[in-house]
Amino acid sequence: MPSKGFLRRLLVLGERQALQDLKVYAELGQKATDILSSQLSQISSKQDGSVSQIRAIEKKGDDLTMSFKSEITQGAINSTLLGHLLNLVETCDDILDKTLYLSREIQRMSHFLDANPELSGYVKEEAYVKFSTMLEYNKKALENLNNMLLAGDLEQLRGFRKAIESLEEDVDDIKDDLIDRVYVQATKMHYLVFTHIMNTVHRIDDMLDDCEDASDLVMTISSSVSR
Repeated sequence: MPSKGFLRRLLVLGERQALQDLKVYAELGQKATDILSSQLSQISSKQDGSVSQIRAIEKKGDDLTMSFKSEITQGAINSTLLGHLLNLVETCDDILDKTLYLSREIQRMSHFLDANPELSGYVKEEAYVKFSTMLEYNKKALENLNNMLLAGDLEQLRGFRKAIESLEEDVDDIKDDLIDRVYVQATKMHYLVFTHIMNTVHRIDDMLDDCEDASDLVMTISSSVSR
């Protein structure tokens, strides 16, 4: 739960102190990403436990979001800053929502491949290798977002923001390369394998987009209240 002084610190001490409360989202996102990465190589009997762990993380994020929104909207702050803060909270929460979606998709595919082991080659040996790399970049982006929320000045913020942008571009390249390869192999793929790979690669890429959007909002908020 956010500390009760979140809004007070925003209004009295400034955003650098108050935004530190939001770092819990980045920490939860990193934990969920670690579990997602492990799911890529887990046998199906282990998948249910991983999904349950991520569901618990996502639920904690939902509870945090409700608490943050309640405290933010009860404060006497200007509408522009309020809108940016609410968007930042929603964007951080959306990252956790996506981890649960991905976890359940990986779980479903694991059970499908157990029943159809002859189809597992491309999924496990190529697509999931790419997904693992993308998730590592996502962890790095979340780490940089966490650093932004703890940063002491705008110059530091810009550096972390640039690092997130670079990671997002790298993930875009991996995504495009994988999609190109999938289309070449499409006529040889089961339709569920094709759909799973396409949905998953886009959703992981969306997580990096959310990190970049969150970093933009942190920059906007910090710049506006530092004037």
